[in-house]
Amino acid sequence: EKISQADMDISLEKIEIGTDFAKVSACDLVIEAATENEKIKIDIFKELDQICKPSSILASNTSSISITKIARATNRPEQIIGMHFMIMVNL
Repeated sequence: EKISQADMDISLEKIEIGTDFAKVSACDLVIEAATENEKIKIDIFKELDQICKPSSILASNTSSISITKIARATNRPEQIIGMHFMIMVNL
């Protein structure tokens, strides 16, 4: 109950999920959620670094790979962050 339902709906409409790298070039925030494979994630971040605008924040959903190591693969290490999502289910 921090925001109205209408504001939440507007915000959710702005979130897009996909695998087409060309679509993320103008995004302010890109969240990677690939499999937990260091090479795959680093390759993704190298490509994102090349195609995203310089001000973009690039986030990884990794739970075991060093964010510092991922950040070093880019030219914008200060704009690489970790975001870990956890789903809690009550059974």
